[in-house]
Amino acid sequence: MDNFAPAPCIPDEGIAARIPDSPFSVLTLVEARNRLSANPDAPDATPEVLSRSLNLSLAQIYADLAYYHANQTAFDAELTHRQQAAQQALAELFTRQEGQNRWAEVVGKWPSEETDAALERLS
Repeated sequence: MDNFAPAPCIPDEGIAARIPDSPFSVLTLVEARNRLSANPDAPDATPEVLSRSLNLSLAQIYADLAYYHANQTAFDAELTHRQQAAQQALAELFTRQEGQNRWAEVVGKWPSEETDAALERLS
């Protein structure tokens, strides 16, 4: 039992909790899992896939998921808040641009005088 290392535990710091010995927070892993689950072309968001994708041990993944499920209401509320804030920011940007996609004016017209005029309007 000389090689025994205890499984990583997540310190109780609410939604700001970080996964020990990694650069990730619990919220980051949950977001990655949700995005994989929402994408039909991505592999299933199993603990093994998450472990390989994020270079975390299975013990870290399971500890993270256990912490998430123990505090699921708080995490889901934060994820919903972030999603709504992102949608609002995009809506405000679209409104500021008066419904025009300025980037589309540049793409497909490179290089030409029309592109220069579009870049001038953007700046």
